[in-house]
Amino acid sequence: QFPETMMKFLCGIMDFSQFCTPDATGGEAYEAHKSVAVLIRDFVEANRPTVGWHPELQAKVYAACIKFLQYPSIFIQSEAAATVAHLMKAALPEKGADGSEAPVQAPPWLKL
Repeated sequence: QFPETMMKFLCGIMDFSQFCTPDATGGEAYEAHKSVAVLIRDFVEANRPTVGWHPELQAKVYAACIKFLQYPSIFIQSEAAATVAHLMKAALPEKGADGSEAPVQAPPWLKL
């Protein structure tokens, strides 16, 4: 069982990413936003099974990625793109319960 406090913490970080907008304050804000993008990517990459079991967390990660894909920094955009790839691997099962190919069904949070 994934601890409830950890889930709240992770969802809080994903919600925080919605406030990561470029501004005229300079490098300090950019560095913070870059760090959030890297933190999210590292978490999703390292915890693929955990992310795969929690659709609410998947939806928040996806929303954070969409936000960062619109950020005017190629570094932050590339972190977001890498995160989406890891997220899709976590959300879409490779094998069904009986070991056969699992039918591909898009998660409800995925908006194309």
